[in-house]
This record gives sequence, structure tokens and C-alpha cells, in this order.
Amino acid sequence: MPGNLTAELDDLGASSRLLADVWFGPAEPKAD
Repeated sequence: MPGNLTAELDDLGASSRLLADVWFGPAEPKAD
């Protein structure tokens, strides 16, 4: 079902962004 697939992709995207924040640090440039 497209709706379920979209929800799974949204969850995957959110997890990927969270992992990226943990792995590489927040996306905001550091002041120092």
C-alpha cells in the first residue's frame, strides 16, 4: 500500500536524520 510505504519512508528519513545528528553532530555550523 502506498500509504504504508510512505509512512515507512518517513520513519526511515527521520531515523537517518537522527543518526546523522548523533554520528556527525547537529547540522548547524559550530561557532568555534
